[in-house]
Amino acid sequence: MTVQTTAKYALNVALGTGDFVAEKAKGFAGTLRSFDPRSFWTSYTHQVSKTYDELAVRGEKLRRNVVRSAPVKRAATQTKAARSQVKAASTSVRKALQADAEAARSTAKKVG
Repeated sequence: MTVQTTAKYALNVALGTGDFVAEKAKGFAGTLRSFDPRSFWTSYTHQVSKTYDELAVRGEKLRRNVVRSAPVKRAATQTKAARSQVKAASTSVRKALQADAEAARSTAKKVG
């Protein structure tokens, strides 16, 4: 696995975990009084690796849906347009400053 693939996999796990926790919290609220953390942990330790991979798959689906969504695509397009406008504005400002500096040098030579 490359570093980029590993990083993407870890991001997918984090996203999947958040989605999973939110889903389970809804169902968990009613059984909170009878919850025993020790028995819960011991009964699920053998599933950690399997769950980790499932969370990665879940996070990948969620990330894919977000990336493919219309608002994200519009935002990317708008960002690209804004970047071009900023670049054009900085070029214009740089050229104007160079012209002003040249005019000032020219005036200074004439005056004195």
